[in-house]
Amino acid sequence: MSQNQLFPNLPRRWRRVAEQAWTKGEDALGYFEAKISNPENLTQLSSKSQQFLQKVRERARTDNTLPLSAKEVRAASGQALIESVIIHAREDDRLISGRSRLKLLSIKPDVGLVNIDGRAYPAELTKRTSRSYISNTDVDAVMMLDLALFTPGRGQAEHLAHVHCHGAVAQLSAMNGRAGSIRKQVSPKRKPVNGLGDDVVTVSHKGTGNPPTLTDEDVAGLGWYVSKLTCGASTMYLSKKGQKSEKSHTDWSFIGALRQLEFWSYVDVLNACWAHGEVGRSIRTYWRKSLIERLDLGQIPKRREIDFEKRQHQWARVWADLGNGFPAIDPNSITATSRGKL
Repeated sequence: MSQNQLFPNLPRRWRRVAEQAWTKGEDALGYFEAKISNPENLTQLSSKSQQFLQKVRERARTDNTLPLSAKEVRAASGQALIESVIIHAREDDRLISGRSRLKLLSIKPDVGLVNIDGRAYPAELTKRTSRSYISNTDVDAVMMLDLALFTPGRGQAEHLAHVHCHGAVAQLSAMNGRAGSIRKQVSPKRKPVNGLGDDVVTVSHKGTGNPPTLTDEDVAGLGWYVSKLTCGASTMYLSKKGQKSEKSHTDWSFIGALRQLEFWSYVDVLNACWAHGEVGRSIRTYWRKSLIERLDLGQIPKRREIDFEKRQHQWARVWADLGNGFPAIDPNSITATSRGKL
């Protein structure tokens, strides 16, 4: 599919910035696929494991669900969210300027690195916590699990992950000139920090002027960042000037990529995104419609629980083939899946 066909619902001006924003996600998808499909790495696996990895990466519909492990699903989700944010910013001027300006919100309820071999892997906790933070606030928001799951600290192994989510948020009530009022509203009372000393809630924005406005590129970039299709290691560390981070494609190993794919294989894309407020729900509704259209499904698949036992057995075989001592993730500790109704 050509770039011009990715955003057919956008006028030329917005299509250009949407394409520019999506190049980051496209680059990440390509790099991730190169890591997973490297012949030298795959030769370590049995033919059954190789067939399983190909199936879980290429089939958009698995057990009538849409697992994030399918490259097509992740690509459609990222493109749809960029388009959805742009469409709503164009239709409602409050979302691009003035008191309801769209902003980026990151919520990190896990409070530090998490051992994904443990039984308390907090995918659903991330979702519930973010909802509790914004439930009593006067905001519109669309939130999504961070799809660049692994941000290990320096020297940490691939089985340690930092789970959080991102959101495009518009504050509806007046800020009264005080910066950071959204942060004060949505931060938990005890204001916990993660293991690196970072606040649980981080709000950032761009633009100048009074009232401040977002440029076309800012709006498109915000849509991309919420979907967060990035790749590589993000190494966070403390310096005299505060917390900093370094990103590198080369630091992400084949094992780390497999762990990411394993997590994605248990999470349905429709349950990785949620919303708050009228406009937030409208953005999510448009995103879901656009996602289904991009996958050419005609309608949303019937919801059915992923076969956890079978999937875990398949992943256990992959790790056994590699002989590195990694156990398969316990799927019952990842509850942000397709079980139950949306």
